[in-house]
Amino acid sequence: MFVLATLLICLITLIIVYLWTIKSRYSYFEQRGIPCPPFRFFFGHSKTIWSTPRKTDQLQKWTRQFGSIYGLYKGSRPVYIVSDADFLQEVFTKQFSSFHSRHLPFVLREKAEETVAYDFDKNLLVRLSQLMPWLIPLLTYVMTRQILLQRFANKFIRSIEEIPRFWLIERLKYLIDVRTSSSDKEGKNRRVDLLQLMLDVATRNEIMDHTDVAVMSKFLHYDEVSHNMLTFMVAGYETTATTLGYSTYILAKEPLVQKKLQDELDNYDENKNEYDQVHSMIYLDWFIREVLRMFPAAPQVTTRECNRTTVVCGHTIDEGSVIQADVLSVHYNPDLWGPEDPNIFLPERHSTPRHPAAYLPFGIGPRNCIGKRFALMETKLCLARLLRQYSIYPSDQMEEKFELEDTSFILHPKSVYVKIVKRS
Repeated sequence: MFVLATLLICLITLIIVYLWTIKSRYSYFEQRGIPCPPFRFFFGHSKTIWSTPRKTDQLQKWTRQFGSIYGLYKGSRPVYIVSDADFLQEVFTKQFSSFHSRHLPFVLREKAEETVAYDFDKNLLVRLSQLMPWLIPLLTYVMTRQILLQRFANKFIRSIEEIPRFWLIERLKYLIDVRTSSSDKEGKNRRVDLLQLMLDVATRNEIMDHTDVAVMSKFLHYDEVSHNMLTFMVAGYETTATTLGYSTYILAKEPLVQKKLQDELDNYDENKNEYDQVHSMIYLDWFIREVLRMFPAAPQVTTRECNRTTVVCGHTIDEGSVIQADVLSVHYNPDLWGPEDPNIFLPERHSTPRHPAAYLPFGIGPRNCIGKRFALMETKLCLARLLRQYSIYPSDQMEEKFELEDTSFILHPKSVYVKIVKRS
């Protein structure tokens, strides 16, 4: 009886200590004078956010209510929601050594620290651009029949989430083993693509011209190669498809913008290098930048975890705290994107230099999106080939304002209906 009573007292004591610890965590922002929306004990703000149809809308609503720096609790973990450009530049760039860890969705989180930053230089991008002749006909086939690009992306990402991580990783490792073996046999005739470039690093082989990859670590291990490929599969596929979906909607709604793009593309010279020409098209670059400003595909993944306690813009940030950028509030801030109304689609606004942290579709700093340059090249080449041959018009089913929805960590249109007409 005495033993049972002792165990009961110990259990009650542990519960009290646990609850007191949790409760003390919920005073984090109050102690620092940081505003914080009402929350629920144990759940924090997680239940409110996940019950909202669009999580980004809720963040914008709170930003308007509480200002450019406020706090949330994911469970009991403190998360700073920030739309102050100076604060974000400090975290993502100037104090990178204190904020080098990402706080990511589960499918990308496990090996995020081992992700390598690649500098997709011109030589590599030119080689990868040779894939476009096979990709563009498929894209135009889909779009001319008014099949929704996003439908396939959604099915893909949902399927990925249903697959146990170890199964997919093991498949990728098998692919790497096969490629390594075939590369040894092929010698000089081996393939040159992203996977092969990473394998070159992993096997400590000399990389061609020493310029194809800038590696922010000494060498890659095969496990790290497989996780980098997983990142490209999951993060790259849907974001690019989503950006193309947004682009076609804007082109259908903005005929003058489409005309300017086609006028620029009509100067294309078949005898010159395609990558060089598309890369030098200023208005096409402005157009894609404006699409990504108004409709960033993954606005919820621009986060950093504090690795050591530091002070940012007068605020003491404790180790373990998370900084999350409210990307949409930044992108629609008239102080950063004026004097023109940020709600108006205007590619020309990108001719004016902006704050370094005003534009965040790929994040900023040393650990920004590892596929940024490749994604931009892919999108530019797709749109260039599409608009040289076709014009895009609103279809009878196209909404005045499309409905956005969150799937995994992607913000995408629920549907995009357009009509494709071959140019004469």
